[in-house]
Amino acid sequence: MDDGIEALGLVCECGRTGCTEIVQVSIANYARARNDPTLFLVKAGHEDPDDEGVVETWGDYLIVQT
Repeated sequence: MDDGIEALGLVCECGRTGCTEIVQVSIANYARARNDPTLFLVKAGHEDPDDEGVVETWGDYLIVQT
């Protein structure tokens, strides 16, 4: 069923305590991140270079791997 939804508004999955930033994520990227338990969707600028590697950059959000 195609309901016309192209993106999802999701809460950033960064490690910042209390972060409630919303990122608009394509359904394809959401599915990709959920298929790998080491991937997370974070707002650009919320990545932790000491603990995460940026896998992909998509405008205002990133896919990072821990």
